[in-house]
Amino acid sequence: MTTDRQPKEMLTVKELAEFFGISRQAMRKHVDNLEPTFLAKNSLGYKTVLWSGVLYLADKLGRPELLEAFEIPDTASSDSIETKLLAQLQQKDVQIDQLQSLLAQQQKLLDQQQQLTLQANKQILLLTSQERFSDDLNKESNNNTKKIKTPQSGYESPSEHKGNFAPENEVVRPKQERQKKWWHFFREP
Repeated sequence: MTTDRQPKEMLTVKELAEFFGISRQAMRKHVDNLEPTFLAKNSLGYKTVLWSGVLYLADKLGRPELLEAFEIPDTASSDSIETKLLAQLQQKDVQIDQLQSLLAQQQKLLDQQQQLTLQANKQILLLTSQERFSDDLNKESNNNTKKIKTPQSGYESPSEHKGNFAPENEVVRPKQERQKKWWHFFREP
């Protein structure tokens, strides 16, 4: 009796009952007595028996001739699987190396961008400070040209009084002192 089943396949209770030639109820009892390591659930949620469980059941039911029905894969096919896996691993290693080099390149570009941003910010600060300094110098030079003081410019001249003449014995005080209010005299400078 030959079958097209693969040893890695999981079999349902119905398939096992057909394979062993017993009723589904009897097979269900045998499957329920199996260890949980031999059992799994398929994509539909049905309880299935792994290949190791099928071998155990065949031995337990005394039907070793059924084991011969399954073709055990030869070592050549397992070698081909190993070579395929190794090829996949090598391919993944190459991909990992490429990703690491891309990551290093992106890190380098990010560092360069940060350095350029820092330089630009420093340059902006320098230019704004230079602009402020030049504005201050311009204001100061404008103020100096407008307020060139002569020795008498700090004092009021009689022509500035416009008819308000002070008596001759009164001391002429500077303009700044006259503009103080009474509460300014008690403040400490």
